[in-house]
Amino acid sequence: MMTTNGTHPIGFISNAWYVLCTTRELGTRPLARRLLDQPLVAFRDADGTPGVLLDRCAHRNVPLSAGRVCGSLLQCAYHGWRYDREGACRRIPGLDGDAAHPTRRVPHYATREHDGHVWVYGAADVAPHDEPYRLPAIDRPGYTTVQRVVDAEAGVFAVVENALDVPHTAFVHRGLFRGAGTPHRIRAIVTRTAAGVETEYLGEPRPEGIAARVLAPGGGVVTHFDRFILPSIAQVEYAIGDATHLLVTALCTPIDAFST
Repeated sequence: MMTTNGTHPIGFISNAWYVLCTTRELGTRPLARRLLDQPLVAFRDADGTPGVLLDRCAHRNVPLSAGRVCGSLLQCAYHGWRYDREGACRRIPGLDGDAAHPTRRVPHYATREHDGHVWVYGAADVAPHDEPYRLPAIDRPGYTTVQRVVDAEAGVFAVVENALDVPHTAFVHRGLFRGAGTPHRIRAIVTRTAAGVETEYLGEPRPEGIAARVLAPGGGVVTHFDRFILPSIAQVEYAIGDATHLLVTALCTPIDAFST
């Protein structure tokens, strides 16, 4: 369910791309997920292409994630109705002739897979005009990519704000990265971009916390950018001297009002 302006009733942005799962998580069995407080099911067809449907059979409202994949179709566990990646019913075993009934369908969600993630468009039965975010530096020589899945018991806006909130690090993470030494006055330049907002911090010396000393033992000035990218991506970029370049991108998926 969404309103006509593309927003969800509880404040989410529906007309946007979100990460539903990692590539590794989506194997040969249906995968149940929630997005924007809606139950979804992801599955792969015979070619390995992912599809995402509302996790409810059009017949008796049974979760399709309880079923199984048959070739390129997702079969309901209750009466065996089978659906393709577009949500159309292609088989009803209980009917004479076992014919397809494409007019009986469930909502489907546009899906893309790249950079180790399966992305889904938040609005059902929509052909998006844009593509999901591409992670930078994934294949750049000299870089190591680390992927983590973190579950937060908080709404997506609080999670994104926390990821981009510099002052709290001197207290919550005191001694790990900041807060161990003398405070420094720095300058922040905030710039609107086509996709969101970027903040550049100028004049910050290398913090004296343990993490900073390990990453850049030779010291140096910090190059620091924080970025908010619509609809719910937080990106933090650090370069310390010539030794270290870190680019942390949090692809925040709103499960419901209190889970991310």
